[in-house]
Amino acid sequence: MKNSFILMIGILCPILLSAQLTVDDISKLLENTNPPETYLQVLNEQQNLKAYKSGQNILIAEKENAWIDNSWTAIDSSEYVYNTSNLLTELTVKEFINSKWENKTRRLQNQDFGDPQVISINQEWNGNEWETFNRFLSIDEANNKTISRLQIWNGTDWQNQSQLIEEKDENGLVTLHHWQFWITDDWENTDRYLITRNENGLTTILQSQLWENDKWENSFRSQYTYDGNALTNLIFQTWNETDWQNVFNTFYEYNSADLETVRIRQSWLNDGWVDSNKSISEYDSNNNQVLLLTQDWENDNWLNAFQTIKVYDDNDNEVSRLKQKWNGDSWTNNNQELFYYNLDLISSIAETDVRVPIVNVYPNPSNGYLSVDIDDLNVRNGMIRIFNSMGKVLFSKEFQNGDIKSLDLTNLSCGTYIMQIESGNKQYNQLFNIIH
Repeated sequence: MKNSFILMIGILCPILLSAQLTVDDISKLLENTNPPETYLQVLNEQQNLKAYKSGQNILIAEKENAWIDNSWTAIDSSEYVYNTSNLLTELTVKEFINSKWENKTRRLQNQDFGDPQVISINQEWNGNEWETFNRFLSIDEANNKTISRLQIWNGTDWQNQSQLIEEKDENGLVTLHHWQFWITDDWENTDRYLITRNENGLTTILQSQLWENDKWENSFRSQYTYDGNALTNLIFQTWNETDWQNVFNTFYEYNSADLETVRIRQSWLNDGWVDSNKSISEYDSNNNQVLLLTQDWENDNWLNAFQTIKVYDDNDNEVSRLKQKWNGDSWTNNNQELFYYNLDLISSIAETDVRVPIVNVYPNPSNGYLSVDIDDLNVRNGMIRIFNSMGKVLFSKEFQNGDIKSLDLTNLSCGTYIMQIESGNKQYNQLFNIIH
């Protein structure tokens, strides 16, 4: 069986990669402290690797690495086990200590624990064996009431710790969340949410109350207004001991495809609503969100704050997510996520040295006209290639005497690309985006 593999690298430039790995590959992934590098790791701090069942959104393995002393160092890993119905039965977390993996914690669920009310058990590794430290119970009571209870193992017996009581209406929709803690020998109230719904089952009022002085006291509430099933207004209020006090107010607008296009938040100030911030979303013809712009209300004007630009391939897979910050005159890059769906290119250039950003491509993103700077003065002759996110070569050209100062790639569609420059036994790579 083949499985999907995803790699996420986060910090200034988090990167996500997915491909097809065998079960043996996944085993090596979790056993190896230095998995194959991706040629895109520049200024790294953290790396998250995930493996999924083929064609299914079912996570089977995770591993976290940290960039320490110029190399990836394993931190921890997680392994997931499922039954034949694809229900999670076991989750084991391990730490990498003294050059080897050590068990840390384990959660067991969807198993026969001898008590039908027990839904999961959590255990810790003591160096020799697993020790159980808590468990969760689900208790069905009359009148559509369910109790989710946490108990702690004290070495000889189970002790109550906390519980959540849920009540539902005749349609099975929750109308009450009620939390309690076990104090001495009885349950003590802490807080609860009261939920009011309309005829469509949508929440119209969510009210929070705290248990104080042996009675329920109001804390805050949210009031929701809809147009059909679309949320159009949300008002948040807090209780000032005698009345509800406005805090913020949010309005929502949608396009003909019922996708949110505008969200405006207002704050309550001097007995009136004042604009605070706004978000604007734009979509392409396939209803993919391509822009999320946030603005702040200052001096009676909407001023840019941040924007996120998303780019998709021909299959509507997101290939890049660039976040920029407004500096008063122009947008400056803040961070970026890049998504890949094929590792063939990575394996073909696995020996690439990418510790230092030797190749500089600008502007990035661009409309297809690029300037190229190479910091290594010894790179004068060689080959330049452009790959798409699937690893396909779209452009190649030999160069001599460093004559690659500029490139015309206006024939390429919007998306994220990799520029590879090869000279002798050296190879450099740089990501760039094209936005027309």
